[in-house]
Amino acid sequence: MRSFLKMCLIGPFLWFPACATAPPELPPLESIKDDTAHLVVLIHGLEEDEGQISMTCRTDGPGWPSGDGGEYVRVVPVTGHRGMFEISIDDVPCGIYAISLFHDVNADNDMNRTAIGLPLEPWGMSNNAMGLMSAPTFEQASFVVAPPTTTIQIDLRRGITLQPRKPAL
Repeated sequence: MRSFLKMCLIGPFLWFPACATAPPELPPLESIKDDTAHLVVLIHGLEEDEGQISMTCRTDGPGWPSGDGGEYVRVVPVTGHRGMFEISIDDVPCGIYAISLFHDVNADNDMNRTAIGLPLEPWGMSNNAMGLMSAPTFEQASFVVAPPTTTIQIDLRRGITLQPRKPAL
């Protein structure tokens, strides 16, 4: 009986490490470091066609994953869009970046949260990174921007639940 109780109480916590995203292996940057590229961010799972996408694309630095100090910050209205949304940025210096974004449905320029800190509005990170009991690290969400074009696909989540993608036509 005791071992059953232990398994019921402790067992669910043993699965949490499987929920976290492992950092990707990134290639060496020596061959591309003095070049620029076109960055395309495809956002999937947009369920509402109002509000705006608030996106930050940044190199590692203090403040991740917030928008503070981001190299590229975009606030783009999503009126009339559902399913997938695209944001393009030209002339991005090649290097290692990570993206954090959220669908600011009520356009109040704030990520609304529950009393315990879970996001109320859909959000996403590059690599579809998930942290363990917190936001993902920069390393988990990092990717390489390389010429001529780098395309990143991000699936929106509501809380910790992944929003379904619309089938491609």
